[in-house]
Amino acid sequence: MLTLIQKEIGNLPKMKLLSVWLILLGVMTVITSIIVLGLGTNNQLTEIIIQNQIAFNDHGNAWAGWPLATSLFGSLFTQVTFLFFEAYLISVIIIEAVRQQSSNQLSSHPIRNMKLLWCKILVVVSLSFVAQVVAAIIVQLLIKLIAIETGSSYSLTVTSFIHLLVIMVGTVLVGLLPLVFGMIRYSTIMTMLSSVILSGILSNAFPGTLSNSLMNSLPCLLVGSIMSLSCVSICVFTSVKKVTNTQ
Repeated sequence: MLTLIQKEIGNLPKMKLLSVWLILLGVMTVITSIIVLGLGTNNQLTEIIIQNQIAFNDHGNAWAGWPLATSLFGSLFTQVTFLFFEAYLISVIIIEAVRQQSSNQLSSHPIRNMKLLWCKILVVVSLSFVAQVVAAIIVQLLIKLIAIETGSSYSLTVTSFIHLLVIMVGTVLVGLLPLVFGMIRYSTIMTMLSSVILSGILSNAFPGTLSNSLMNSLPCLLVGSIMSLSCVSICVFTSVKKVTNTQ
């Protein structure tokens, strides 16, 4: 299993994936900055912080809460954006490989096919999680550096960061669902489209809040992860059976 995983990682188009990751990180950063600047200009940052039940003292300064607001939007958009990255990984590593039947990844032996597909899934999950974590760290560092330069107060507690990591694990597992739709006709378009729909559902915040979106709800992510892994398991089994029967 470890040898297969190493082989899959070695065959990845690393520069292409890095380019996509950097583009998504840049887009997410720009969107977050534009939203925070717009809210600050309209004196709505304090309102956002209060609605999300975050402790905040300086209500007189319209820009005083920008680090907290930026952290809220940054965390949400990081998870949403890198669901697209995960769908892209699924397309490149699994969908395209299975469709083209390249690198001898499909044999007539069902056990080998099953093991190979799960290796690809593990690579997707691992890379997606690492990509999200690194992006979140970069965002938090940027917020901290700008806060220091502007004299604003901001710090991310260890507890908050651990909670963010747990949320990311759940998001990555739920993000495997597009694989199920993509494997129906080995369609990259279907994979990306289902990822867009999934992102819209998970990022849909309850009225007035960001922190209460489905993406930040541990019970919802737990249920979603179990459902996702179950659907993916069924998808892998049926795909392997289909391939084996046609050979």
